[in-house]
Amino acid sequence: MQSGYKWTLFFIVAVSHTALLITGEMPPQLFFLMPVTVLGYLALIRGRSAGNRIVLNVAAFVTLIFFITDMFIISGDLLIAVGNLTLAFHAIKSFDIRTPGDGLQVFFMSVIQLVVASELAQPLVFAVIFLVFMASSVLFIMASYQAEEVEKMPRGLMTSGVALTLLVLPVVTMMFVLIPRGAGGLLGSRNRQKAMSGFDDKVSIGAFEEVLSSADVVMRITVAGRQPVAPYWRGKVFETYEQNAWENKWTHGFPYRNRKGVVQFVRKLQKGGIVQDVLLKPPKSGTVFGLSEIARIECDSRWVVQYPNGEVAVSRRRKKRLHYRVVSTGRRPGVRANTLDLYLQFPEGMKRTHKLAKTITAGIPDAAGKCRAIVNWLKKNCSYSLKVPLAETVGNPIEDFLFETKKGYCEYYATAMVLMLRSLGVPARIVAGYRGGDFNSYGGYYVVRQANAHTWVEAAIGPRWVRFDPTPVTTESTHSMFENYLDILGFAWDRYIVGYSVEDRQALLGQLKWPGSSTENNGVLSAVVISLLILVGVTLISGRMLFLWRRKCEFRKRMQPVSILAIQVMEWLARKYPETKGLSWRESVEKIQDLPLRAKLTSFFNEYEALRFGSGPLPTNQQVENLKSLASEARTKSK
Repeated sequence: MQSGYKWTLFFIVAVSHTALLITGEMPPQLFFLMPVTVLGYLALIRGRSAGNRIVLNVAAFVTLIFFITDMFIISGDLLIAVGNLTLAFHAIKSFDIRTPGDGLQVFFMSVIQLVVASELAQPLVFAVIFLVFMASSVLFIMASYQAEEVEKMPRGLMTSGVALTLLVLPVVTMMFVLIPRGAGGLLGSRNRQKAMSGFDDKVSIGAFEEVLSSADVVMRITVAGRQPVAPYWRGKVFETYEQNAWENKWTHGFPYRNRKGVVQFVRKLQKGGIVQDVLLKPPKSGTVFGLSEIARIECDSRWVVQYPNGEVAVSRRRKKRLHYRVVSTGRRPGVRANTLDLYLQFPEGMKRTHKLAKTITAGIPDAAGKCRAIVNWLKKNCSYSLKVPLAETVGNPIEDFLFETKKGYCEYYATAMVLMLRSLGVPARIVAGYRGGDFNSYGGYYVVRQANAHTWVEAAIGPRWVRFDPTPVTTESTHSMFENYLDILGFAWDRYIVGYSVEDRQALLGQLKWPGSSTENNGVLSAVVISLLILVGVTLISGRMLFLWRRKCEFRKRMQPVSILAIQVMEWLARKYPETKGLSWRESVEKIQDLPLRAKLTSFFNEYEALRFGSGPLPTNQQVENLKSLASEARTKSK
């Protein structure tokens, strides 16, 4: 096998390992297999012999036992177990590559690694890895055909590989346009990305500390017309506070069957609504985030639920990106009089908090004035900090915040205010969502990160829930132009590649206009034309492959006697000159002292390689007969 073929195989293995590594799902305990694989391929490239078969077979048997144990006990996850199996396979097989057939086994195992990686995670860098893998795969498949028979990679192989890639790319692109991404993965399982956004139905005090320290992107929101908005992306609402944790008590809401992809919560949608297009990373629940108050939603979920507290949720598969469009009125949520008692619940044992609330609001008769007084007191007397004592180490974290440390973050500020208002008879509740976000002026959308997670207060003032935010505003991070452009690429990848849907396909095809037409078509004609183009492309490629296959069969038929003759000549050389056994023909000829014989053999093998591996037309019968004559003359000269 040529060194170029070995390097190409090693490169493909490195690319597939990289794809698996960037998922972050592989156990670090198995990372030692990667340098073992590198050592195996370096030994292969240097021409060292394969490893001991007994040792390799024992290692393969142990790997099989580990795979079964991993699948059912250790990880309990088929995809993770398959990923671990491929790592072990590559490490073992790197010491047991003897023929091009072994190389094909390695290649197909690398394909499995790429499939597993695509199921576990789909970051933007995966697109680059996939393209590199596909390009190198074309070169590898073409090189594997001649890997054992020629000493060097043919010069035109790279050009042929690039040409074939460029030929297939347009057909694949058109297939991408017509085929939307399914809800399940390639293996029929759901995408197993980690939930990265949203909140649980129960949030303990102190749960936000880790979230607020993360810069991971949660969602990207495009606001139609780039209207100036107060960026409070409203999500979950919590009613009761018990045992240092907030809990959502509304388990049942009003369900809407989403038959046409649109659900509207009001009879008539007034003009001036704020339209937001949201691409949400895998959430913990189906809660929808948006500006207050959501009046309409467009999504592909089968059911949409609106709860009495104003929260909106969709039914969906977990751990999948959620793409939706909402229209918000910008108004404050309305108060339901029959539910106000729920927002007056006050835990026992917090007399000091009640006393402090009375002191702060002394002489203030109205509820709105009391809210403003508490907000001002919290901002003046407490400081923002993520470094607070663990809630488990103190009996009452909120009273510890108010009377001892006076340090905390949004959870502490908002909870303290809600409890003080409730102790005064003012209905109040906690709202969890996201505040702010980095506005990418180049892409025209908000980038909302984990660090933007926030809780604030809504108090019942008259017929509406009024928002109050007692948490001091912190300095938001800034991002360079390069980071913004890079984020645009990530947004495009998530939205139009990973999240490409049936609706996207219809919209894209519907925007195509035909010559002489001033109106947009419904997408049917575009789909038919593109389907025909794909059919033509597949037909051309299939026809070309059939032609090459028939040419190859004819070539083998004509050259088979000559190939057998070449093998016979090499065997004859090994018998007559034992020192040439196992050497290539060039090395064998160099060891022959008989100059006329050396000249005849050189002429024979040069002519053989020109006919066997050349890029010209099929060899004629006369050329084959001439080659036979050269072989006969060479053997006659030696007698």
